[in-house]
Amino acid sequence: MAAPKILTVDVETTPISLSGFGLFNQNFGLNQIVEPTRLLSFAAKWLHKDNVMFAAEWQKAGRQAMLDKAHRLLSEADVVVAHNAPFDVKQFNTAFWLAGMAPPAPFIVSDTLQAVRKQFFLTSNRLDFLARALDLGSKVSHEGHGLWLRVMEGDRSAQRLMRVYNEHDVVLCEQVWLALRDRGWLPGVNHAAWSGGHVCTHCQSPHVQRRGVQRTKAGLEYQRFQCQDCGGWSQSRKATGSPELRKAVNQ
Repeated sequence: MAAPKILTVDVETTPISLSGFGLFNQNFGLNQIVEPTRLLSFAAKWLHKDNVMFAAEWQKAGRQAMLDKAHRLLSEADVVVAHNAPFDVKQFNTAFWLAGMAPPAPFIVSDTLQAVRKQFFLTSNRLDFLARALDLGSKVSHEGHGLWLRVMEGDRSAQRLMRVYNEHDVVLCEQVWLALRDRGWLPGVNHAAWSGGHVCTHCQSPHVQRRGVQRTKAGLEYQRFQCQDCGGWSQSRKATGSPELRKAVNQ
């Protein structure tokens, strides 16, 4: 059975360096930006593969090699998973654009943050909270802002810790994504698009049962299915109503 290539990613960026005259209630103009934020490192992992890939601008190969690796991985992916995916994807795109690179091949974005925000009412939607709530572990602890400063100053121990932190975030994000998918709560990724026949659009299982119909406001009816593995709901691609009704609606 064909399956999409699913890549989980996580990026780290540099803090914005600003020049100002106070600490509280400050508004900074463009002329007070000493150094804008930029992509610092990224980690990535293919679904069901043990290896976590990593690249950073401080490595010997340099910044362009980091961008080339990211571009290649994104272009290979059918689906890109991240927690707060618009941030990660836009950081990649910004770095590619400023480096004079073309966009990577199109891919579907699956955002774990958006999924939990849309469907649940949790105390927190942060990745660390989700991982703890699901008994998946927790994020790697560190000193906070100072770690980023030491990384940028070339501190080797800080860079090693940043790599561990970045890579572990990818592992946690993938596990949260699987907890959503395997329990039928993952919206936005139609796994059936890579398979022949009707399979669960959430987890790609062929073990689905017909469970009534889904009716639209226009009067069309679609066969409804429930997965017997993850419990997720899906529907047929084509309306099951009369040909006359479908023709009238489409006119």
